[in-house]
Amino acid sequence: MSDSADDVVTLGVAAWQRIRDHGRRNFDDWIAVARALQTGRTAVLKAAGTNRPVGSRYNLEMGRRLVDHQLDDINNQERYRALLILENLPAIEAWRAGLDAAQRRTLNHPGSVWAHWRRSTKIETSAHRHVVKGGKAKGNGHAIHWNGDAIRRAASAIREVYSTDFYVMARRALEAAVRNEDDLLELLPPNTVTMSALPQRTDVVSAAGHVG
Repeated sequence: MSDSADDVVTLGVAAWQRIRDHGRRNFDDWIAVARALQTGRTAVLKAAGTNRPVGSRYNLEMGRRLVDHQLDDINNQERYRALLILENLPAIEAWRAGLDAAQRRTLNHPGSVWAHWRRSTKIETSAHRHVVKGGKAKGNGHAIHWNGDAIRRAASAIREVYSTDFYVMARRALEAAVRNEDDLLELLPPNTVTMSALPQRTDVVSAAGHVG
C-alpha cells in the first residue's frame, strides 16, 4: 500500500476510535471511516485475485484486514451504507448543505444519512439496475429491476449454502438479496414509493426470513 493509502487508513482508524469510544457522531468521521474501508477493499480485491467483493476468499481476507486495523467491530450494515455514501458523496454533500444546522448535527450515521437522502431526493443512485428479461408487471404494478449488488449477494449466498435443496437455496438467496427495507427500496423504480407506503420493518423481516 502506498503512503497515501496508509494515511487514509490511519485517519479512518482514528475516526472510528472517536466514534466507538467517545460516542462522537460526526459525518466527517464516518466519511474518513468509509475512505479507509474503500482503500481496504481495493487492497483485499488485489490480494484475493478478484475484481468482485464476494466469495469466501474475499470474505476471509477482508475479515483479517478489519481485525488487523481494529475496524472489525463496525457492523456489516454500517460498512455497506458508509461505502454507498462515499460512492454518492458529491450529491449527498449538496443535499446536506441544504439542511439546517440542527438536522446536520442529527444526521451523521450512515444508515440515517442514506435513508433520509434517498427519501428526500427520490433519485437514482449510482447503483446499476438490471432488468430481468421476460419479467412482466401484473395489474398496475411495476416490474422489479434487480440491481447488481442484490444479484451478487444472492449468487454468493447460493454458492456458500452447501445444500442441494432448492427451497433452502431459494430462501438463502432471497434473504441475501433483500436484507431490509433499504434494500427493498433499491429494487423499486424511483418516485413510485414513499416510506409511509412501505410495511413496517417487522413485516419486511418476516417476509424475507431475517435481516442478515
